[in-house]
Amino acid sequence: MYLTPPERRAQSRTASDVVPGPLQDLRAADGASSKRGGRHGDRARLRRSIVQLASMLKCVSGCNPLSYRGYGCFCGYRGDGMPVDPIDSCCLEHDWCYSQSPCSKLSLYLLPYEWHCLTPGMAHCAYPASLSPHAHCGQQLCQCDLEFASCVSRYPCPRRRISCQHRKLSMIHSLFNGKKR
Repeated sequence: MYLTPPERRAQSRTASDVVPGPLQDLRAADGASSKRGGRHGDRARLRRSIVQLASMLKCVSGCNPLSYRGYGCFCGYRGDGMPVDPIDSCCLEHDWCYSQSPCSKLSLYLLPYEWHCLTPGMAHCAYPASLSPHAHCGQQLCQCDLEFASCVSRYPCPRRRISCQHRKLSMIHSLFNGKKR
């Protein structure tokens, strides 16, 4: 059974949009926000990037982040061929966004960045005052992840994985994502 984004939002009792912007906007909206990310109350989440992506996906889309692992040709490790559907196209765009980042390949998966889950369906990248190379890199990774989460939230949560029809990639996905052929 697929849940549409409005149905997912209704289950969360909150209908909202993804709102990127500067930290000052977040502070202004602070009084209206009922749910904050992180274990330090008012502090933004600060975890490794891959874990942050999973948390952001859950916050914005309401879907289980693991439902995207190994989905289509571009969700998961590497990518090749043509996207199989709009969700897979979101994954391709996310890969492209990461490829445009000034971050090293290792940083893409390990560099922490700051973000807030304001309410279910609404996340915000928190831009630090420091403009160090690491801060700029983390800022861009956060924005890539936020755009990806926003993109997939427009579609129902995947209830099954759609396989990539591209033969070479299908074998790679099977190896890395534990699927049997």
